[in-house]
Amino acid sequence: MDFDGAIKYDTFKPDGTPRKLLDISRIRALGWRPKISLKSGLKNSYGWYVKAAGQPDGKAAGRRGEKTKV
Repeated sequence: MDFDGAIKYDTFKPDGTPRKLLDISRIRALGWRPKISLKSGLKNSYGWYVKAAGQPDGKAAGRRGEKTKV
């Protein structure tokens, strides 16, 4: 590689991908509550994935949003 120059860094710009945080306090203040817990949702999603991975077409038998037993 033939590069004969200086590399300058702009230290005023962010470095890397910024963290994205989700604040649900405003929607909770309006009375919204999740129907599925995070733990249950992750378990259901993982179960769907495992089931879908075993299918020849890559699609699980259940419809989207349907609970899948693990």
